This record gives sequence, C-alpha cells and structure tokens, in this order.
Amino acid sequence: MQKTLISLNIILTILVSSLFIHSCKPKTKDPLKEVPGAVLDKTVKIAYVDLDTLESKYDYFITKKEELEKKAMSMKSTMDSKQQTFQKFYQDAETKAETMTQSELQATQMKLQQMQQDLETMQQTYSDQMAQEQENFGIAYQTRIEEYLKKFNADKKYSFILSYRSASGSLLYKDDAYEITDLVLVGLNKEYKESSTMPVK
Repeated sequence: MQKTLISLNIILTILVSSLFIHSCKPKTKDPLKEVPGAVLDKTVKIAYVDLDTLESKYDYFITKKEELEKKAMSMKSTMDSKQQTFQKFYQDAETKAETMTQSELQATQMKLQQMQQDLETMQQTYSDQMAQEQENFGIAYQTRIEEYLKKFNADKKYSFILSYRSASGSLLYKDDAYEITDLVLVGLNKEYKESSTMPVK
C-alpha cells in the first residue's frame, strides 16, 4: 500500500512538473494577428462604382472631355487648312512647271519639301500635345475620384470600393445591391460645382 502511494506521488510530481514547464513556454504568435491593420473579426464590406455611368453624368468629366474634343477639332482644322495650302501650291507648281526656269523649279521643289516637312512636324507636335493632355486629364480624373472616395468612406463603412466597366471584364459578376455610383456622383458633382464657382485668388 505504501509503495503504491509513493508511486502515485512520483507520477503526480512528474505531471505537475511537466504542466508547469509547458505553461512557462513562450506562446507561439498567430501570424495573422501580427499583420498591421488586420482585424480578424471584422466583416468585410464591399461596394462598387460604375465608371460608364460616372463618365456620362460626372460634370467634371463631361466638361473636360468636351474641352479636349474642341481642342482636337481646332488642331484638325488648322492641319486641314495647312494641308489645303500645300495641295494648292503643289497643283499651281504642276501647272506652271513647263514655263519655269531651272532655278524656279529648284526653288519650288525646296518650298514644297519645306511645306511638307512643316506639316509633318505640326502633325507630330499636335499628336504629342493631345496625348499629353489626355494623360494629364486621366490622372486628374483618377485623383479626383480617389480623393473624394477617401472622404466618402471616412467612416470606414466599406473595406473595398471597386470600379466596374461593362467592356473591361475585370469584374466578372456584380450584385446591384452593392452599387454606390449615384451616391458618389452626387458628392462629386457637388464638389466640382463648388470648386468651379469659387473666386480665383
């Protein structure tokens, strides 16, 4: 009986010791909890903005697009006029070629070459200018939306606000219940109207 009690005491001592050692071991950290900003019990809320609708109803986009189109049309008109001047000069030179002296022919050829070179330079300049203006417009447009959405979502209601465009195919499925385009449009147009009516300092 006494031997049995001794054996039990030894077993209990070993068990208590092992539990104590186990409890003193440093706890392993959950790597997900170490990620900055990660909240494991937070519900992820998603919304989306329809860019096709935005671009057809956002006053800033419509105004700037019209300005770019007018500028492109003005450039095209200037190019057409220069092209017509070149064409007329060329046709006149062809008509008078037989009566021209050798020096007059050379001078006319040089003039035609210079006019053609000027046309090509102008076309390249206009093309580069329009490309730059379109890029600047795209950046400004994107920045306006992003900056507004930061204010719109200041209460952190949404975890993600996605963009949707019917032709892009980047978003394969959408539930209309999560669309916030109209809400965003109201705010964007209000902000643009206020910025447009502010007096220039």
